[in-house]
Amino acid sequence: MRLVELFLLALAVSADAFAVALSIGLACAGAKKAKSALATGAYFGGFQALMPVVGFFAATHFTQHLGFEQFIVAGLLGFLGIKMVLEARKPGTATSSTSADTAARLSPLFMLPLAFATSVDALAVGISLAFLNANIFIAAAFIGGITFICSALGVALGGALGCRHQKKATLAGGLILIGIGLRVLFF
Repeated sequence: MRLVELFLLALAVSADAFAVALSIGLACAGAKKAKSALATGAYFGGFQALMPVVGFFAATHFTQHLGFEQFIVAGLLGFLGIKMVLEARKPGTATSSTSADTAARLSPLFMLPLAFATSVDALAVGISLAFLNANIFIAAAFIGGITFICSALGVALGGALGCRHQKKATLAGGLILIGIGLRVLFF
């Protein structure tokens, strides 16, 4: 696999992670953006690097594919999106996120399902790379690195956009997650 193809593949696989990171940045506006960006990049980049390796080795050992991963992804993204929409509709003043809000959004309980859900397509990429006899470790490192950068930039961009409109931004972020879940499920 050529470097240009690998770069385009990494960008394509990181698109969902970027969109989710953007919504995280929108919801964490005003909070410690650098910490949020680095943590989100680490979660998403790490999972995006791990999942192709898992898919690669699964493909080399198993011939059948489960075929229901889109339901898992859609369920996780839908659940988290609905949670964000409901949070945005709660009465109260729209203020910048507190340190406690940011910590909750960066907690493993919140981030691990998102990182897993956005990286399931990378699992399928790993299966494909097994059939292409690609060097999976170089590909996984490249995919993880590009996803880290895209995710960190998504949080930073979302944070810059969401400072003034946190409730609307949280609502938009939730709708983005639901939309990605529906796209995974139906397209």
